[in-house]
Amino acid sequence: MCFGSDAPESPQLAKPPAPQEMLDVMDELTGTKTVTATDPVTGKKVRLIQQLPRSKEEQALYDEAGVLMDKAIGEMKRLYDYDPSQIVNYAPFVNTLNALNQERTEDMAKLTQIPDFTRYVDEFKGMQKTILDEEFARRGNELQEGLNRKGYGNSTGSAEMKAALAKEQSMANQKSNVDALTYAQQLEAQDLARRTQEYGLREATREGRLASARAEYGLQKEYAQSLENQRDKALQHQANLFQTGANIRGADTNKKMSTMAPNLALAEFTAKNNNALNYYNADVNRIKSQYDMDLAEHNG
Repeated sequence: MCFGSDAPESPQLAKPPAPQEMLDVMDELTGTKTVTATDPVTGKKVRLIQQLPRSKEEQALYDEAGVLMDKAIGEMKRLYDYDPSQIVNYAPFVNTLNALNQERTEDMAKLTQIPDFTRYVDEFKGMQKTILDEEFARRGNELQEGLNRKGYGNSTGSAEMKAALAKEQSMANQKSNVDALTYAQQLEAQDLARRTQEYGLREATREGRLASARAEYGLQKEYAQSLENQRDKALQHQANLFQTGANIRGADTNKKMSTMAPNLALAEFTAKNNNALNYYNADVNRIKSQYDMDLAEHNG
């Protein structure tokens, strides 16, 4: 083994390569790019994903989707604020009900106000008594004159005949009283029947007015319901239009979210730095191997 001053010098290795810059990557498929920028607040380098300008057709479709969504929102707000039930006028129907109830109450009050038929009984009794008194007075006079002509004016038979006539008059008066009461009852029944019939006629008229008011009210409610159904359909249509616009813009966003630009930039950056480092390591190994061989030869 030899030692001397002609031994090979230790190699001086170069510094490792500086990191490569990350390239900006443009993704034309998704319309995005990644760029290196400086944060205006911190002053540090940052990576940004930016949107590439859309084509004229793409921009027109994107803008139209926004207009469609804005119009749909405005139209839905207008439809929500519109209440079809407000067109239904409840007042005429309620007023008709109140008027009919008032009329019915007044008619019922009149129907239950039965006139006093006692005076008819008294008048009938008085009239019948006058007729009977005159009739029996005439018959009594005729009987007395007949008895007087036959010489029986003061006889027992005369007294009996007068008593029988008085009894007949009493019975006739009693029958007259019964007839008077019956007459009053008939008048009362006829009056009640007449007033009941009149009430029925007025009630039939009221029922007709009520049916007409109810029909008009029902038509208004049906019309309001048809408007409500139309509003629901219009709201659904506007919701569909809004969703169409949202889908267009959502598809645009999803398309950009699917960009591979950041991954490509990172892969390129990693590959370039790995390649530079691998080249550096290979050169170091080469120099070290050469030094080892030179040293071995010197020592041999």
